[in-house]
Amino acid sequence: MHMRILVLLFLILLTPASMTKAATIEQHTDPYMSCFLRLSGVIEKGDADRLKALLIQIYGSADAYNPLYSDEYHGQRLCLDSQGGSFAEAIRIADLITGKLGTAVSRGATCLSACSIVFMAGSVSTESDAGIVANRKLHAGGTLGFHAPSLVVPGGSYSEGQVNTAYKIAVKGIGDLLARSGDMKVSHTLVAKMLQTPPEDFFYIDTVHKAGRWLIPVVGTYHPAEITPLAVSNACNSFYNWEGDRISTNGFGFDPEPTERWGWGVEVTRNSNGVEARQEGYGQEGALFCNISLKADVTAATEVAAYSYFGSFGNIRIGQDGLGFDASPALFFDPRTKLADLVRPSDQQIATRDVAELSPIDRSTAQTTCYVFRGQDKRDEDPCTRLTTRKISSTLHEYQLDEFVWPSGAKTVIEDTVNGDRINGLEAKLLFTDKPVSSSRCYLNTSSGNTFCFKD
Repeated sequence: MHMRILVLLFLILLTPASMTKAATIEQHTDPYMSCFLRLSGVIEKGDADRLKALLIQIYGSADAYNPLYSDEYHGQRLCLDSQGGSFAEAIRIADLITGKLGTAVSRGATCLSACSIVFMAGSVSTESDAGIVANRKLHAGGTLGFHAPSLVVPGGSYSEGQVNTAYKIAVKGIGDLLARSGDMKVSHTLVAKMLQTPPEDFFYIDTVHKAGRWLIPVVGTYHPAEITPLAVSNACNSFYNWEGDRISTNGFGFDPEPTERWGWGVEVTRNSNGVEARQEGYGQEGALFCNISLKADVTAATEVAAYSYFGSFGNIRIGQDGLGFDASPALFFDPRTKLADLVRPSDQQIATRDVAELSPIDRSTAQTTCYVFRGQDKRDEDPCTRLTTRKISSTLHEYQLDEFVWPSGAKTVIEDTVNGDRINGLEAKLLFTDKPVSSSRCYLNTSSGNTFCFKD
């Protein structure tokens, strides 16, 4: 009896809450997300068969439906709104829809746990050398969360054989997901992150970076008010970073905290067809260009058309032989931007935001040593606290403010601006040679003649 309970309870709940009611699967219209079906509620055993029956009712065969070749339902999806449920049933639903049906999480909807597995299965077969491609959309106002499967067992003692059986079921469940990861376009790094997240917690796709890294297109966002050098740099760096994660098993080229920037020399050209942007400095020795092509005059109607399937606002690629990637509006914002901050007021009307306005301000605190010299004569040396604020402009110029707090409470303030360096509001000169302290950064106050140094 214990063995039976153990096995049944482990097959496999991704949410530890009590599951009492099966999901509702019904025809549903969401033009913005291109949905014609919806699955809502708890995912339980039998839901895959119920979804299959509904597809047969609509099309005559669950295997006949392919949005690539359907004029009536071109590119349409299964909308999801579920707290989770049975992992095993989610895998069965994934098997049913992979290569045949897209998925979506709409504005205000939630897709957690087992539901997230169904969401990642959204895909379509191109019937070409491209094979199966992902077809899933997350609204910036929706919620998508992952975590590890939970093992829910009743109290009591169990034999070694029973524990081993539970372990084998757990390993098989993860193996079932990994076996399908190629067709589902699920990165091994996403599976790893899922397994590292305890069942009582969630890992949310809540930033531009997390969504892009794991091939989760985000819709319903503001558009960039202007394609500035900063917007181009955001897009190119994000794309370069994500590609590094996807093509390398050791994560080479991937920055989990995407603050460093590559590239230089942004060029933006506007014409009647749209925008062409170019930035050099990618790949080995910075020999490759990042190229972006965007269409002109995007409206709410053309946006929906772009979201419906293969269409897009434009394309981004690095190098002439690199694979292209959809250049969605979210791509042009800083990768650390919260998706919640990008949700525009209405899906039926395009709205814009200044990319620089939404760029995070980086702040840090460090302990160092501060010095004041007059020529080579040391006037002061004390431990001090360095407070650093960084902000990047739309033209890619970085503004940095350093406040050095001395033990007395006095401050020395250094500003690094596009117009040069300033110390306590006065013109300063950064010294590269003849520094009075080695392994330090020194600024000469050209007004007072004093040199301020700190250990960098």
